[in-house]
Amino acid sequence: MKRYFTAVFLAGFLSTTGRILICAFLMLLLVSTAGAVDINRNLTVTNLQNGTAWTGGVVPGSGDVAVWTTGSRTGGATNNQLNTDTEWQGVKLVTPGGLITINGVGNLTLGSSGIDLSASNSNLTFTLPSVILAANQTWSSNATGQLTMTSNVTIGDGPRTLSFANPDAPSTSNKIVVNRIFGGSGSSLTFLNANAGTSPQVWVQMAAAANSGVQMDLTIG
Repeated sequence: MKRYFTAVFLAGFLSTTGRILICAFLMLLLVSTAGAVDINRNLTVTNLQNGTAWTGGVVPGSGDVAVWTTGSRTGGATNNQLNTDTEWQGVKLVTPGGLITINGVGNLTLGSSGIDLSASNSNLTFTLPSVILAANQTWSSNATGQLTMTSNVTIGDGPRTLSFANPDAPSTSNKIVVNRIFGGSGSSLTFLNANAGTSPQVWVQMAAAANSGVQMDLTIG
């Protein structure tokens, strides 16, 4: 009888503990597999690395898309400064009230969501020291929305594919301008949809030869 009671008690204890562990594991799995979240820039006058700059008080992270929409702070100067190194899944404009310049002294790493201006006619300019491509991605412009990248674009040592998209006919008002691209000794970069005369117009200036660390294979298709 004593042995039977002990066995039943242990079985009940283990089954309860097991259920708790299984629930904890499932919750962790649910959190880890959650999709990218859009986080909107608000109107608060503060730098982008601060939670008060974003709706809900949460700074976008590597799994989130930073969104400028109606009600977001626009303009240049100090309206959208990023002064710490940051990683976002992507950047998206959805009908903001004006042009946007993301500047400051921080470097920005972008994931596979890239830069999406397809739902906006506003211009977006990056003047950060570096924008780092952590994954293959697409950059888009739209109608009269121009994307200008004066930041150094860094692709690291591996191959990267940067695709360009524009639902409208190319013109001087919706082009994508990329100035400097840096890669490591084993790097390569493929531009898709970047041929002259197709949509969109892409103006690219490769990094100057004086930068001895730049070695890159470039494919335009």
